[in-house]
Amino acid sequence: MRLSALYTNPIFIIIIIGFAVYFNALYCKVLNGDDALIVNYQAQAGRFGSGNVVSFLDKIVYDFLGGDNPASYHFINIVLHLAVCVLLFYFLRIFFPNNSSLIGALLFTVLPIHTENVTWIAGKTHILIGLSFLGTFLLFHYKKYLWALLAFTVGICPGFNQISIVNLWVGLTPIFIGIYLLIYKKFRELWKLIPFFIIFGIIASLFFFVMRERVELTAQGYEHGVNLWVNFIYSVISHFRLMIYPAKLTRYHENVLVNFDVLAWGSAIVIALGGFSVYLYKKAKPLLLGLILFFLFLSPTYSPFPMGWVIAERYAYVPSILLSIVVAYAISSKYRGMAILVCLLVFPFYGVRTVDRNADYKTNGRFCRANVEANLFSPKARNDLGVAYTQESNVIRALQAFSNALRIDPDFKDARTNLELVEKALLQKIRIKY
Repeated sequence: MRLSALYTNPIFIIIIIGFAVYFNALYCKVLNGDDALIVNYQAQAGRFGSGNVVSFLDKIVYDFLGGDNPASYHFINIVLHLAVCVLLFYFLRIFFPNNSSLIGALLFTVLPIHTENVTWIAGKTHILIGLSFLGTFLLFHYKKYLWALLAFTVGICPGFNQISIVNLWVGLTPIFIGIYLLIYKKFRELWKLIPFFIIFGIIASLFFFVMRERVELTAQGYEHGVNLWVNFIYSVISHFRLMIYPAKLTRYHENVLVNFDVLAWGSAIVIALGGFSVYLYKKAKPLLLGLILFFLFLSPTYSPFPMGWVIAERYAYVPSILLSIVVAYAISSKYRGMAILVCLLVFPFYGVRTVDRNADYKTNGRFCRANVEANLFSPKARNDLGVAYTQESNVIRALQAFSNALRIDPDFKDARTNLELVEKALLQKIRIKY
């Protein structure tokens, strides 16, 4: 391949831009909340064996790239993300020309909401969902049915002793493919999805009790009378807002906080989209498919049997493909000039925001301070800030953080316990000194 051809190669462009916006993530540390197998490298040496895909990748990193170096784990996350971006390019090319598909894939590459998936070491789970989903879809589309089934099986296989959220989300893939076949009237291929549903059914039956525990854990808000429609609107609007305007990115989003205006406007928008879908079916099927993908892959957050919290940025990884479809469609339409202008204005903003957000992951203290700034009234964020200050031996700031968490939520047991522990440690230190 000539050098000039390399510079114009879509895959090369995606990789270069992807590494440019995530390069500073290589210098980030291991944070609280990362997988225990990563946090304690030496103690866990040779004990990677939980059997799921994430642990398998961590073992490879530990054995071959240096398990005592956080940059190795960050590098793997970046590579996995870029692999998804390349697959997305080929996914978009099914519906759009090369240039439009490239720009759509580049949007996905630099989208700031993906920093939780890429820069947070333990956030790779939804990247794996994206790999399995796009790989399965592309192989099925090009009639490589056995390979598609293998890609799906690898994605949904829970391992030897556990089932993770990765497996639960991957199970949505055959549903999406079935909808795609119906929209494009490929009825003769529907029966080929039967093995996919059989595999998911077997996994679901074998791990039914584990799945039920997951539902019970994440459905606690429903016990307090939270309306399913409210959860639906809150999840959809919040995730979409964070994708478009990523000003307040934080790992910990509070439970459903929605006023009447948001609920009313959100309901109106969702209902309007439902009516608009009839038009999209006739005039813009790729956009309809994108909308279905967005709602489908967020459904575990608002279904009667939720497998995820109502809102978390990492859940928007696959649903954000909708934005790529919208951009690719706009550039392929008569509004091409306006669409390109918008992209030229928005892409640099997204790229800078991604680089800036990566920097928040450099230390626990910086990360927790950024979470508090993004969510001032979160007791959990303030409690975690107190823990970070404790690790930095900044006792006074830790006491302030725990006290502020309790002012917001006086019944927050973790903050109360942490405050008492720090106070006892401080008193003991004073006694020893004097």
